[in-house]
Amino acid sequence: MDHHHVAHYIPTVLVDRIETHRRCRDVPFLVLFVVFWCGMLVAAGIAFREGNPRRLVYGLDYKGNLCGSSHGDPNLQGYNIRYWMNPKQVIESGDITFSVSLRDARAICLRACPPIAEGINSSLSWVCDYPEINAGNSTSPLHQLTIKDWADRNYSYFELLDATQRLSSLRLEGPCYPVLIETTSLFWSCQPEANISFPMYELWRQINGSAVTFHSISIWDSVNRYLSDPSAVLQRYVADLGKAWPVLVVCSAIAPLVLCSVWLVFVRFFARFTVWLTIILVNALAILVMLLFYVKAGSLKKSSVEAVVGAEAAATVLGIDGAAAEREHLKVTAILYTLVLAVLLLFSAVMLRRIHFASGILKVASKAMAAIPTLLVFPILPFAASVLFGIFWVYVASYLFSAGDVTRRDCLGAEQCRSYSVALLRTVTGPENCCGYDIKYNTRLKWAMVYHIFGCFWTLQFILACSMTTIAGAVASFYWTKSDKAAIPFHPVTNAATRTIRYSLGSMALGSLVIGIVGLIRWLCEYLRRKLLADDTSVIRYVCCCTEYCLVCLDYVVKFVNRNAYIIIAIKGYGFCQAAARASMLIVDNILRVAAVSVLGDFALFLAKLMVSFACAFLAFLMLEDLRYKSGENRVSSPLAPVLFCMGVSFIVAYIFFTVVEVAMDTIILSFCEDCEENNNVPIFAPRVLMETIKMAQDEHEHRARRRERRRRRTEAEHRIPHVAPIVHGIH
Repeated sequence: MDHHHVAHYIPTVLVDRIETHRRCRDVPFLVLFVVFWCGMLVAAGIAFREGNPRRLVYGLDYKGNLCGSSHGDPNLQGYNIRYWMNPKQVIESGDITFSVSLRDARAICLRACPPIAEGINSSLSWVCDYPEINAGNSTSPLHQLTIKDWADRNYSYFELLDATQRLSSLRLEGPCYPVLIETTSLFWSCQPEANISFPMYELWRQINGSAVTFHSISIWDSVNRYLSDPSAVLQRYVADLGKAWPVLVVCSAIAPLVLCSVWLVFVRFFARFTVWLTIILVNALAILVMLLFYVKAGSLKKSSVEAVVGAEAAATVLGIDGAAAEREHLKVTAILYTLVLAVLLLFSAVMLRRIHFASGILKVASKAMAAIPTLLVFPILPFAASVLFGIFWVYVASYLFSAGDVTRRDCLGAEQCRSYSVALLRTVTGPENCCGYDIKYNTRLKWAMVYHIFGCFWTLQFILACSMTTIAGAVASFYWTKSDKAAIPFHPVTNAATRTIRYSLGSMALGSLVIGIVGLIRWLCEYLRRKLLADDTSVIRYVCCCTEYCLVCLDYVVKFVNRNAYIIIAIKGYGFCQAAARASMLIVDNILRVAAVSVLGDFALFLAKLMVSFACAFLAFLMLEDLRYKSGENRVSSPLAPVLFCMGVSFIVAYIFFTVVEVAMDTIILSFCEDCEENNNVPIFAPRVLMETIKMAQDEHEHRARRRERRRRRTEAEHRIPHVAPIVHGIH
């Protein structure tokens, strides 16, 4: 066949296999996706109208005002620190024999925690309620002070009180309360450093102050229980993400983008070396990140850390000064990380023996990327779309999570509770003066949050589906032209993207919907599992573990089927269900040929994704050591949330970028299966490197099968010998 006929023949083959005459598929699901996104915008509108992310950071005072808010009564802009005023309530909240909760203790917003009086001859320090500007021109000094005057007087106007007001204050009913406990600012609240100051308490008793019942429980235990409440911890974690946003930008967007680009370039020119380097780096980085989790959890002794990094560096990285919940979460994460590392080391050891299979299929995929250079830059588009959606989703989630109504709590004994009202200038009785405030979420907001979470699953999978189908369409053109660059159509990526957008968006919506539903079910089951485990019964634990394992397996199977369905959609233009059935049939019919190569190639890419994720987590740990995140307004309560966020998002970024290689490998293997199906098990379009790799895998499989057969025969022969020996002995 002359050159003219070859040039004519190859495009004909291409047209036959990559269907160009298509029609729109699964249109109802595309309409459903558009309608769903209209609902996402409605949920965002509800969140922006009713939410306030500052609630995730700052507390509420005794009037229900948000500390630091300029919209309260009074204007509390700049008054960001919550301080519990009544020492009796703070102390009794730590004793289970009392019905007082720290949530109901009288709180006020200050600029800084009030210092305790020092020295033998010092007098008591006081913190008084907010002054009230009276419109009726009251002559009371309490109605003449402004909020600025009150702050300039160190939050005290005790010397301005009359005899009745002083007596009320000595009964710990306000408007002024003594500072008997040394506090320090942590998590925007004044937290006790120790128990009550006995010199100050004696001075308080000398002026006929009300007695306070002491017990052996430290005040810190009471405050720590309040701060370790799951909702309070979650709010601090969400707030940490906002305060550490520069770390998130660098470690969740810039760093993974650079690392993924470098890895793709390396795998293009040094496939085998890149696989070796990936295995070494992923294990080294995993060990480093694991050790950092243990160090931050305070599980490693100071002397051990100093021996490795030195005294000066150890002082910087050792532990966190936070609530017990944060330290416990770091410790649990470190333990789980250790288990993951053990499994990773085991599988890496297995990988080393068959590294030539993974490098072989990676070489073929890298040749496809070399023939279609735009594949290397195409992931930037889905990456940018995912980042923009992620920013939108987190921004809306912060408002949605903080939405709700500020309502007064129902506290015990509220009917007999007495407190002095500065506005009325008299003592009043009732719950409106004693019970604290909470943010209550109504049913509509709860469903809006579930809707928003499902939108995250579905939208990210939709972006990924469009990306996979476009890549598969471009790589298929490489395979079906026998890897001839000259025969590949002009702008194959653009052509594949056009076919996907024009005909297959409905199929993308259906496939991503299936994965989104599975993801939501897993999330709901995990939520229920945590609720049910509170019963602490072995049966519930067993059922929860089995359910979680089944859902993980289901999630993996669905994603595997979807990925191969997208490849068939890119080649044939089928609907999603038909494409999934065709892809599954091809894989089952050729499982012995391609299983080892496909699995090892995918595992090599999985290690590469983990390498990027661990590298970004390590970088996040280093960036969080900056002093700006250890003190002041940007102080983070724990590195856990920012580090895990960076790990998760960087893994998603790596997943998007390495999807090019992963889909390229799967497309080549599935096209190989289609080639075998059409040509009586003799593929005529497969690249030489692919044929050699698959032949090596088949030879090794046959060799192992022959070894197993020889071992089986030898075992059977050994079992027959004891029965034959007595017969032979009897003949003799």
